Amino acid sequence: MLLKTDMPRIIETLFQNLRLKLGPKYVYHSIAHTAMVLRDATFLANKMRISEADLHLLQIAACLHDYGIVDDYDHHEEVGCAFAQKILPTIKLSRGDIDAVCNLIMATKFPQQPKTLLEKIICDADLFYVSTPYYFPIANLYRQEEELLGRPINDTDWRNIQIEFFTSFKLHTPFCAEFHERGKQDNFALLKGIVS
Repeated sequence: MLLKTDMPRIIETLFQNLRLKLGPKYVYHSIAHTAMVLRDATFLANKMRISEADLHLLQIAACLHDYGIVDDYDHHEEVGCAFAQKILPTIKLSRGDIDAVCNLIMATKFPQQPKTLLEKIICDADLFYVSTPYYFPIANLYRQEEELLGRPINDTDWRNIQIEFFTSFKLHTPFCAEFHERGKQDNFALLKGIVS
């Protein structure tokens, strides 16, 4: 079992690996995004009062959830799981814990379909910004990243993608469903006003 004192070193190692992998094109799937997901997952986990052991698995998964983005943009969750299976035995995680981390990473694949509370937490943490005033700048980073990677999205397609995203996306944890649904709906209303 991981100790609380182990986690800063483990998280720093995972961030160092990510820093080495990511290039300047990854303006959305960036170190900043991973740090936000880690922060928001920890915040939600504390709200849900999950165990320390589960928190550690959640934090590791948050650090790895977009790890494979450079190797396979469209299937990066699978790549992240493969990396987790390679590196996590070195920090003495059990096979069951590694499988749990992989399930958490895979839960973030869109469309999200989390089953467990931990999966719901990481899914909400990954898209927490959707219900905040930062939604539009962060969404624009995603569009910019697509362009930098040679996958530009024209204005019409971008509007359709955003509307489709909002109509299919839902918050999963009780906390987010209660306190963040309004922010999500407000941003959707703004989006519809912009694109009308």
